[in-house]
Amino acid sequence: VASGIPGVKNYSQAMGMLNATVGSGDMTMQQLSESMASGLVPVVKGYGLTLKDVGAALATYGDLNIRGAHAGTYLKMAVQALSSPVASAKAQMKELGITTNTLSRDMLHGGLIKALDDLQGRFTKAGLTPADEGQMITQLFGKKAGAGLAVLMENMDRLHSKYPVLTQDANTFNAAWAATQASPQQKWKELTAG
Repeated sequence: VASGIPGVKNYSQAMGMLNATVGSGDMTMQQLSESMASGLVPVVKGYGLTLKDVGAALATYGDLNIRGAHAGTYLKMAVQALSSPVASAKAQMKELGITTNTLSRDMLHGGLIKALDDLQGRFTKAGLTPADEGQMITQLFGKKAGAGLAVLMENMDRLHSKYPVLTQDANTFNAAWAATQASPQQKWKELTAG
């Protein structure tokens, strides 16, 4: 909330989104904290990403055993690469029908998922097979930034599946927390902690 990243209106929604990221991403809250501590949120919000985009990508990485600062760095570099493909890839970009700012505009107007869907559609239209996509991603975005991007592109169905889960859990966090606090187990934990 303090970072100003769009996608949440209050602390409860933000906590719900973070909690849902942990739950749907096979990670711990500590690993999510390490991802965020990598400087991820202030960077990606400038490219048009929402907290839901960040949560969905980190949850996807988490499912694939990429967690903590490593996941945060992967995502940050992927977003920066989408915003500015390598200059030496002009022929490949022209072949795909994209300019140096096509994917950046996509992110600004529809977040990470819009840019990745656009890129996936262009790969399909160009007749690239999944085996060819990794090489094309490396040519367009470089080896370092391409790695995190390739992971997301290879797992688009998984990434898409995270968005509704994050929305639902963010909007029901208050009710879920109230139910947890009312449970005998939680009351016992609070009593013994006191």
